[in-house]
Amino acid sequence: MKKGIFIAALLLFIGTETILASEGGKVSFFEGTLSEAIEESARVNKPVLMKGYAVWCGACKKLESTTFADEAVVKYLNENFVVIRVDMEKGEGPEVKKRFKINGYPTMLILDSKGAETKRLKGFMNAEKFLTGIKE
Repeated sequence: MKKGIFIAALLLFIGTETILASEGGKVSFFEGTLSEAIEESARVNKPVLMKGYAVWCGACKKLESTTFADEAVVKYLNENFVVIRVDMEKGEGPEVKKRFKINGYPTMLILDSKGAETKRLKGFMNAEKFLTGIKE
């Protein structure tokens, strides 16, 4: 009985994820390094939006589950940016943190196609405030 409920729940979850993805319901995060995202930004003529985070950061998790799940935010980011997440404590994160002098999470940086910072947003913000901030 429990196994059947688990399988049904799993299928429902997978189906929901597929529907959300097919409707553009998720931010399309770039898979690769920040340098590769910057190269992609030059290729597609869009700036980079880099979300610097830490896995233990509650505000980072809330930003991801609410603001970055908002339909208007998803649409705007997918249409206007190469979006990348960088864990500030793993991989290239410590060097990125040092390079851009990031001292709190989440920190979102807008970078031009040469990798220069053009804007910085810090901390959790709701969808409306986030969109206002990146559009200014």
